[in-house]
Amino acid sequence: MRSSAALTVATLTGTLTGILSLALVAVAQDPTPTPPPATPAPTPAATPATTPATSPPSNDQALQGVPYFPLAPGRRWTYRMTWSVETLGESGAQEPTKRAEHRLDVFAAQHQKLAGKLVSLLEWKVDGTLSQRSYFRVEEGYLRCLRRIHHQAENIRQWDFTPAQPVLPVAPQVGQEWNWEGKNGEDPGKQTFKVVRTEKVETGAGTFEAIVVQSSYEGEEDKGTLTRWLVKDVGIVKEVSELRTAVAVIRTEGLLARFDKGR
Repeated sequence: MRSSAALTVATLTGTLTGILSLALVAVAQDPTPTPPPATPAPTPAATPATTPATSPPSNDQALQGVPYFPLAPGRRWTYRMTWSVETLGESGAQEPTKRAEHRLDVFAAQHQKLAGKLVSLLEWKVDGTLSQRSYFRVEEGYLRCLRRIHHQAENIRQWDFTPAQPVLPVAPQVGQEWNWEGKNGEDPGKQTFKVVRTEKVETGAGTFEAIVVQSSYEGEEDKGTLTRWLVKDVGIVKEVSELRTAVAVIRTEGLLARFDKGR
């Protein structure tokens, strides 16, 4: 999963989510020098070993997200993000660590049509500038990401996921595991996930009881880890990630500052 130098990641998360993690979206927008090209880090995206035997959701249900990752249009989240980049110089010596802080605003926009299906759309803005669009739909017991589009100045890049990446089960349970292996555009990758525990987490938006999902990923040129704290009817409230390439180590953290459930 290759990317431009400015997209030295995911997120997530990916993160928050996505191929990019929450805080790593900010790396794509930061004007300071970044390491040479590295593979984007996939966010919870997986084809599980087994798929729950449930009836297909109605179109409305398929577009609302899942309890721990709600996507109803009008919802908004604001995160405070920090990141650091450790790079190696031409001689192999470690260069000074670069650090930065950013504000990330995420908005659940109106539904769009993709490949003949209605899908949910999240828009991400870093310090007020559009950075990413992510397209989701609930299918076969998981919230799945079908496409991500990254915006960096005038450079726009699109990744379609084959198969679609499951971000989170409809009803996650402690101990539950799933995995994904496929292509992000033309580049192969694989990722494993596990719901490891529940715990309280303090954020600028309050204190929450969250489930904790840990994942590890591996692409052609990088590997990394991603941990997310998710809260029912809120979504991602905290995320920590680390991406390792041959030339750099990128560490990030995103913390919820406030959220609005909309109408």
